[in-house]
Amino acid sequence: MLAQTPQFGEYLTVLINLDLSLHSMEVVNKITASLELPPQFIHFYIRNCITNCTEISDKNTQHRFVRLVCVFLTALIRNRLVNVQEILIENTGILYRSQPY
Repeated sequence: MLAQTPQFGEYLTVLINLDLSLHSMEVVNKITASLELPPQFIHFYIRNCITNCTEISDKNTQHRFVRLVCVFLTALIRNRLVNVQEILIENTGILYRSQPY
């Protein structure tokens, strides 16, 4: 099984750095449902998702991905894989900086 190989860390690093897409979120969602992953992986992946959302220039596409990320986060929270307070604390700065003034 891949999770028990030395390459598993590299695999997780590649997942963290993938461009935001429905497919990449589905892969991470399936993996989190079937394996116990390091909490830092999940936090880095969430941060990458949120950062990617803030960098999308087309507002319709951005809104679509924000909704997808919210659904993904809801699944993680429902399955008790992340702590809501930790997500808020870690990502408030990103969200605050992305707001237009």
